[in-house]
Amino acid sequence: MLDTVTDADDPAGFGIRPTGYRQHVDLAIWLADPVHLTAKLLVDCGDRAKVADQAKASGVTLNLEIINRFESNMLNTAAQGMAYIRDTGASNVFLHLDTFHMNIEEADVGLAIRHASDKIGYVHIGESHRGYLGTGNIDFAAIFDALVAIGWNDYVTFESFSTAIVDKDLSLKTAIWRNLWDDNVALARHARQFIELGLETASRKADLVKLAHLSR
Repeated sequence: MLDTVTDADDPAGFGIRPTGYRQHVDLAIWLADPVHLTAKLLVDCGDRAKVADQAKASGVTLNLEIINRFESNMLNTAAQGMAYIRDTGASNVFLHLDTFHMNIEEADVGLAIRHASDKIGYVHIGESHRGYLGTGNIDFAAIFDALVAIGWNDYVTFESFSTAIVDKDLSLKTAIWRNLWDDNVALARHARQFIELGLETASRKADLVKLAHLSR
């Protein structure tokens, strides 16, 4: 998975030039990986469609991350992302959904996931305060229910930040003013267990409601 890097391609922060995206796509083709683009780096649908065509010719998909209003004024909801993808007319552009951002913007995160089901290409799990999963205010049970309901069977990737471990500049860019953890191994172990149990529980619930439980 290849993430675009804002400062490397666009020091002014006004939107990556198409040539910058093409360089990322070229590298992704070489690595045989998808490319993750952030919504705040968009220019226009026409430019993105050209880059999508270049990627499609080599079997590379583009995943467009939808981020919250405090980090971008471009695309803030899954529905906006779906409309943008429709405008590009590209079949290899998908949504990169992140529960941290969705918790801020979506009326209902679970419903948004279900609505965007066929256009989701990548999923990030993050808590409301970027710390340990389950210690904030996000309704993860509804999110896991939605992922199971749409048949999601790809990666669910945990994302968190702390200046104690993560690059300080990156942490500050993501507004991490207080560190909620300093042991990345313990954090990762807990996240994996949390996600696996959440998906297993959601799957068991989905199976349970389908059973008739008829008396014999």
